[in-house]
Amino acid sequence: MITDWENRARKWDQNYKEREILEIRPKRFVKEFTNYLDIILEFNELKALILDKDSDSIWKNKLSSVSGVYLILDSKTGNQYVGSAYGKEGT
Repeated sequence: MITDWENRARKWDQNYKEREILEIRPKRFVKEFTNYLDIILEFNELKALILDKDSDSIWKNKLSSVSGVYLILDSKTGNQYVGSAYGKEGT
């Protein structure tokens, strides 16, 4: 959940005050999905999306609705994997 801190320093021991709720994020939120041309995930984020059945459903819904070619790059070794997703639910 994201709330409005009213331009104050962020600290957890502030006196209770009702705050405006700006956004409620999905369970196990990974990161914001911006668009299909800007999908850059760290390994732990990608792993969470694939292995954790409760991870961010927004990403799963967006990616399973399209077909396409993708590249996975190991930033440490430079190794690359090219794959494709097509058919029912982008598999």
